Amino acid sequence: MSEFINLLQQNLQDREIDSCISQSKLEIDFIQDDADTQKAYFTQGVEDGFKIINTNQKNICLLLLDGCFFTDNDGKRCDGIVFDNNELCLFELKLNVTSRRGTKKRERFNDAIEQLGITITFFNNVNQNILKSFSKSSAFICMPT
Repeated sequence: MSEFINLLQQNLQDREIDSCISQSKLEIDFIQDDADTQKAYFTQGVEDGFKIINTNQKNICLLLLDGCFFTDNDGKRCDGIVFDNNELCLFELKLNVTSRRGTKKRERFNDAIEQLGITITFFNNVNQNILKSFSKSSAFICMPT
């Protein structure tokens, strides 16, 4: 398993980790929220959501944060983290946002920024090396256009 997972297991022994991870080796994959559970998952053939382009078809992991690694009692957190051995990407899905005037979209966008920030702060407070173990890291908010 990756250095990231090892660091999580060493520093967060009270958290569920193994059951919150799924993997994909597909060249193109998508991550969406389940309409009922609101949990993120890999989905093929649906061109909506967070798009993963994996030209080398290497093993890509999804760590489901919202509703798995974190519970509702933990407060706001982003939906998940996608990673391989070199790159990490935190993401928040706001795919069901609809508003003609834009007010709702702005509110949801601001919520997403807050969720990403809280999640980054959480991991940095646990161990400064957890997120720094990657050569490249990023964060994305996915919203309908």
